[in-house]
Amino acid sequence: MKRIGWILAALLVISGCTAKDPVKPAKGKIKEVHAAEVLKQLDQKQSMLLVIGTSTCGSCIEFDDVLKEYIKDHKITFASLKTDDEPIIKNTEGQEVRQDYLDLQARIGKITVTPTIVMIVNGEVKAMESGGWNKQELKELLKTFDEAKNTKPLTGRITYKNSTEVMQAIQKKESMILIVGRTTCSACIHFQKTIHSFLETEAYTFTELMTDKETAVKDENGKTVLPEFEKLEAIIGQLEYTPTMFRIENGVVVNTSVGSISETELKEFLDGYPS
Repeated sequence: MKRIGWILAALLVISGCTAKDPVKPAKGKIKEVHAAEVLKQLDQKQSMLLVIGTSTCGSCIEFDDVLKEYIKDHKITFASLKTDDEPIIKNTEGQEVRQDYLDLQARIGKITVTPTIVMIVNGEVKAMESGGWNKQELKELLKTFDEAKNTKPLTGRITYKNSTEVMQAIQKKESMILIVGRTTCSACIHFQKTIHSFLETEAYTFTELMTDKETAVKDENGKTVLPEFEKLEAIIGQLEYTPTMFRIENGVVVNTSVGSISETELKEFLDGYPS
């Protein structure tokens, strides 16, 4: 009997030694998001660390593992967006596109490499880095992002209108600097970055209109048309290239600029326009 007792005691000790400790919960978290949600958060002037990647990209998969390890010891939230999970729709030209993601790139800049981390503070992009990082490299990168948080907010601002809203403003004899472009136009995306840099120190307001976000319909011949934008063109002039910038004063177009221009050229274009 004593021998059996010793055996049972030994088994209890062994089982106690091999039992696993409870898994320690992570301090931080990774939240999956879609572009439409991020766009709303930008409009609401929210802040986030946005990680953009794809579910099939090898570097992205490796970095996902780094993020999971990092949040175990750091109280931080990453918003993870996988581009291949974005919804696909047909645009006005009948092409299948991930429109929400294109709209997001129009706001934050074109993403050419994944994974990419974007630091957004109060709805404004403060820093962006692309590549792959290990845990220590990520820690160092986030330090530089923290420094970027302290950069001053935009002095000026960008508003967004559709053709109907612009025509209403013109009818009211309002003044505006109108930039017409497309979310998929590389020159437009480049010019948006120039505008953003310009507005860091200049107190102007720019109004953006994206033609590929206008309501499209089929005419009697089956051709896709933008009826409201065509009405606007009848007022401000036909658009031949994007981006095109219109200087409108008291409801009248007084000057236009075609293409992506520099900050110096932008300043010349605005000379005499009230900020």
